[in-house]
Amino acid sequence: MVPQLSKYPVAHQFEQKTQIPKAWAFIGGVVLVLFSLFINALAHPISNLVGFALPAYLSVKAIESPGHEDDVQWLTYWVTFAVR
Repeated sequence: MVPQLSKYPVAHQFEQKTQIPKAWAFIGGVVLVLFSLFINALAHPISNLVGFALPAYLSVKAIESPGHEDDVQWLTYWVTFAVR
């Protein structure tokens, strides 16, 4: 997991500023989102943000990129999302 997180400069900057390893910060973020989904009254808006808004943003970024691999990934996501 750590080599994948090394691709993102934000993760590296966060690790330098806080001295918290990237992997632990990622795991903590995932746990925080899951906790808020199960406990929080704002579970529906958070799940919409994670399941629709973020993939929509990343899909637009993928379309603008020169490669086609990420386009296929997000097209697969949206087909799966539509079928459910």
